[in-house]
Amino acid sequence: MEPITFIVTALAAGAAAGLTASAENAIKEAYAGIKALIQRKFGGVDLAVLESKPESATRRGVVAEELTEAG
Repeated sequence: MEPITFIVTALAAGAAAGLTASAENAIKEAYAGIKALIQRKFGGVDLAVLESKPESATRRGVVAEELTEAG
């Protein structure tokens, strides 16, 4: 799996897990950590588009494209 694909998949999984009441604290903390790291390194990447619909392949593609362009 390419690094960008891995990152976007992790973001989508974290966003989806965060939407359920039974999400474990470890998952929430890991998601918050990776999200904070991405926002620090790639501030222009809008993660809200993925968070609002994490199961969407199209939205995953948009975030992957933005991360790739951001470097």
